[in-house]
Amino acid sequence: MQNKIEAIKSKVAECIAIAERKFNIKMPNVQVRFDLKGRAAGLAGYSYNNFYLRFNVKHIQLGGQTFDHLLNDTVPHEVAHTVCQANPQFGRNHDAG
Repeated sequence: MQNKIEAIKSKVAECIAIAERKFNIKMPNVQVRFDLKGRAAGLAGYSYNNFYLRFNVKHIQLGGQTFDHLLNDTVPHEVAHTVCQANPQFGRNHDAG
C-alpha cells in the first residue's frame, strides 16, 4: 500500500513539473492527502491559496485497473485542475481551458 501511495505522490510531482515547463509557470506548494471518501477517486481544491489534492484510499486498495486508472488518469486530471486553480487564465473546472 505504501509503495502505491509513493507512486501517486511521485506522479503528482511529475505532472506538476511537466505543467511548469509546458506553461512556463511556477506552481505553488500542493498538499497531497489520502482522505477522500465516497465514489470519487480524486479531488483538487484550494482554500486561501492553500492548494491540495485528495485521493480515495479505497481506489488504491482495490489495485489492478482501478489503481492504474487512478495513477495514470485521475492524478494528471486533478493536477490539471490545480494548475487552473493557481492560474485561472488557463481555464476553470471542465471548460475549454
